[in-house]
Amino acid sequence: RSSLADYTTFLRNLTGTPWGGALRNGLPILGVDGTFATNQRGTPAAGHVFVKSGTRAQATPTEEQGILSALTQAGYIDAASGRKLAYAMFLRDLSLGTDVSAFFAADIDQGAIAAALQQGY
Repeated sequence: RSSLADYTTFLRNLTGTPWGGALRNGLPILGVDGTFATNQRGTPAAGHVFVKSGTRAQATPTEEQGILSALTQAGYIDAASGRKLAYAMFLRDLSLGTDVSAFFAADIDQGAIAAALQQGY
C-alpha cells in the first residue's frame, strides 16, 4: 500500500526529471478535458489542476450492493497564489447500495476539494 505522502513525494520528485514536465502536461485537466472535463468547469480552478484518477469497485458476495473500494486522485495544482503543489486524495470503502449515483457524487466531491485547494493555496 502507498500513502498520500508516498504519492506526493513521488510526484514532487518527478518534477526534477527530464520527462516530468511531459508527464504533468499529459494529465487530464480539471474542468477542461479527459474524465474531468465537466468537473468544476467554469470555476476559477478550471485549467489549474492536473490529475490522474483511479477507481476500484466491487460487488458484495450477495451482489445486493456495490462497494467503491478506492477512488483516488493524484497530480499537480497550480495554486491561485502561484505556488506549485503536488497532491493526492484517496477515498476508500464507500457503500454504493444499488444506486451508483454515490460514485458520481464522490467524484464531483473530489473535484470540489481539489478546486478548494487550488483556490486556498
